[in-house]
Amino acid sequence: MKGCLLLQRRFVFIGHELVKIMRERHGITDWCAYVTTRSSWDWLRAQTDVPYSHLVFEADIYRQYQTEKLDLPYLRALERDYGIPNLWPFLNTDRVIRYNLLRRSYPSDTSVYTHEEMLRLLQATARAAIKFLDEAKPDFIIFSVVANLSGLLLYYVAKKRGIKTIVMDAPRIGIRYFVSERYDASTYLAAAFAALRQQHDAAAEELRQPARRWLQEFQARPTYYLHNSPAAAAFSPRVAPRSEYFNWLLPSRAPRSLRWFLKSFWDYARNPYRDDYDTIKPWHEVYDKLIRKLRILRGYGDLYDYPAPGEKYAYFALHTEPEAYPIILAPFYTDQQWLISQVARSLPVEYKLYVKDHPGMYGLRPRRYYRELKKIPNVRLVPPGYSGFDLIQGSDLTITITGTSAWEAVLLKKPVVTFGPMYYSSLSMVKQCRAIAELPYLIKEQLENFRYDEAELVDFIAACLAESVEVDLVQLWDIEGGSRLAEHREELARLAGLIAGKVR
Repeated sequence: MKGCLLLQRRFVFIGHELVKIMRERHGITDWCAYVTTRSSWDWLRAQTDVPYSHLVFEADIYRQYQTEKLDLPYLRALERDYGIPNLWPFLNTDRVIRYNLLRRSYPSDTSVYTHEEMLRLLQATARAAIKFLDEAKPDFIIFSVVANLSGLLLYYVAKKRGIKTIVMDAPRIGIRYFVSERYDASTYLAAAFAALRQQHDAAAEELRQPARRWLQEFQARPTYYLHNSPAAAAFSPRVAPRSEYFNWLLPSRAPRSLRWFLKSFWDYARNPYRDDYDTIKPWHEVYDKLIRKLRILRGYGDLYDYPAPGEKYAYFALHTEPEAYPIILAPFYTDQQWLISQVARSLPVEYKLYVKDHPGMYGLRPRRYYRELKKIPNVRLVPPGYSGFDLIQGSDLTITITGTSAWEAVLLKKPVVTFGPMYYSSLSMVKQCRAIAELPYLIKEQLENFRYDEAELVDFIAACLAESVEVDLVQLWDIEGGSRLAEHREELARLAGLIAGKVR
């Protein structure tokens, strides 16, 4: 068999280690890779552990658009063969191309590309992705995430050609990960869940016992799913004291801040590839950081409300932006201001809608964003540091686009409405809104006819435990950046074994 990886950003180190393990322990020796960042590209070409048959670099492909002649008949054929149902989702999914995000801080929403330039980017990338698969001929592709133009193109071209796709996801049960053949559905997990619902023997009960214990522990003491990971300090939903945002002004920190400032500009000036499409310009980074600190200095305290005793309310947790899940799974609901206004008008007239921003967005949204929300008569803006678990437990309904708050609400016996398909959508207690006109009726159904089914939930958790493995990818990927993989090799071996079992 021949495998392929989409190596998204710093995932290159983890992906490469997975390849080494699968070569050593599972006999899958032939590999190719599609690489998204310059540093990953340089590192992968310099290593000597794995002889990749084909390596393709995303930035080189994107640069070709400048000389690419627009070929509308080709794009029409591409749309006919791979459209969903048109080609706009491929462009809208890419936050750099469509919104200039990741190069600039939120709330950037203006692309540096014209409509025609976007089409040429799409055209060049599609030609390169198809050529790559034609020449490399992999049997399967592993995606750490499907979140940009090239990734989505590779996914759909592979599907069309019968190449197995393996997408990673987390069930938000500790540091576990599972895999699926689709990014918009948990294929293996859903099948295991359906089978377990029909199974009532001793083997099934053995699977249910740890699931039941985990659920009881969570309900007795709700905890953020990464609480046992070293990454929890960076990724747990908390707001740092305002003073922490201004430590850089302390005299003792001045030399460090100055070194960072000078090094950023020096590295950029010396970088021969500073025109890569995803390179962050240092003056933009300095400006965006300064603006955020000024927003925090001004504060938002006068805009916040607090839960009122006895008040009936639904809870809406704002997503971080830019976040891949809402963009790819619920593309028509990513304007959260607009969506909140629709949710608010879909509630029974006596209800309030409590809206809480994600702590990671503190200081990123301008005050006018929250002022617009507060113009809606039945909306209360809760401080981002307020406990989401407390808001869920006090609510009658939790509504989210594709957020973890919906999963937490189900665990806490609360009804849920989502706007995108999630791994927990197999549960009958979860309702997905596919058309905005349905929303008032879905809300009414969930408020009046919701029935908590613990047996179903236990079976789902048991399926999650059976179909996933423990591997702290958040710590390995986002915190350590692949710097200590040798210490976590057995964790990655579990993930490699899970993938190898599915692709065979």
